[in-house]
Amino acid sequence: MPSLGACLIVRDGATALRACLASLKGAIDVIVVVDTGSVDESVAIARHSGVRVVQWAWQDDFAAAWNVALEHCRTEWVLSIDADEIAAIGSGLHERLARAPEAVDAYAIEIELDADGRSGGILWHREAKLFRRQRVRWQGRVHERLVRVNGAPPRVEPIEARVIRLLHHGYGDDETIRMKAARNARLAELEITDLRQRGTDAAGLLSARFELARCQFGAGSNDAARASFEAITKERDAGPYREPCSQPPRGSGSR
Repeated sequence: MPSLGACLIVRDGATALRACLASLKGAIDVIVVVDTGSVDESVAIARHSGVRVVQWAWQDDFAAAWNVALEHCRTEWVLSIDADEIAAIGSGLHERLARAPEAVDAYAIEIELDADGRSGGILWHREAKLFRRQRVRWQGRVHERLVRVNGAPPRVEPIEARVIRLLHHGYGDDETIRMKAARNARLAELEITDLRQRGTDAAGLLSARFELARCQFGAGSNDAARASFEAITKERDAGPYREPCSQPPRGSGSR
């Protein structure tokens, strides 16, 4: 059977971490927690759970942190999971991965959002969070995404919810949501600078600028967000971003 690991990046996630790790035990061969500077009990909880803990200085880059986790997780397949998520893993996950078509790089997992009124009406979605470790890497300072090691998009297929699914709890109060969104807006600005320096394609830059507007809305900076979005709509190749925006996009700042 193929080996399967799980990776988390954590900072002050003690409130939810214990339940997340407990949901992985018995179904995952190796669990790696990368702590990026917690001052709460996150590291102690992870060590007490018997998982591998890597302490890494935060560098304003989510993809970099996830890639550090991959360096320490030497399994064939890897599940990336957030500390505020709970995994529901069926007994046949390893067998399902053993039957994975060779062309598949990653599987998109069904993620159910905790129905607490903060989901904006979206109760579930799919995200590529289960993948072949040697084929992919993370890219992007914020709202990071998987790419193949050569930079190309990965081949992604859905995996059945009965085999594996996640429950995402999210943050419990508005102030935490705003703080996280403000952090993400700052990272989005750095990402835009990186992309411009590298001379990225116009579509990639527009996507990053749209994410900045989303984060600004989530942080409560509505005027800045509208200005950011209006600037995008004036671009010749704005494409799907040309629709007017009079209110915060759903889900903005939820991470």
